Amino acid sequence: MEFGSLQKTDNDFISEIKELVGRDFPMTISVVNGKLIYFSYNTEIKIGGTTPIEVEEDYQVPTGELDENELPIYDTFKNTIVTGYEEDYSVEHLTPEQIEIINTWAEQNIEQ
Repeated sequence: MEFGSLQKTDNDFISEIKELVGRDFPMTISVVNGKLIYFSYNTEIKIGGTTPIEVEEDYQVPTGELDENELPIYDTFKNTIVTGYEEDYSVEHLTPEQIEIINTWAEQNIEQ
């Protein structure tokens, strides 16, 4: 048995605005008890990602054995270390029409 109606979730609001705008874009929302109480968005959309910059270094581990001069014998291994990241994305922007759709939607949906 069910009574009442389901409250809107953050995912419901996100899906609704993305469908109206016709694309994904960065946004932050807060929904409390099914009511949208906060919404912000960025008009700049970064598409792509980052690529790690890697360096290989040798390191040695003692084998526990000694050579003919009674010196420790080492096995050498390679270790890959990430030293940074290279950004490899492009930047797109929402159109003025999309911004207008978002602003109108926000005005109509944010609870005061």
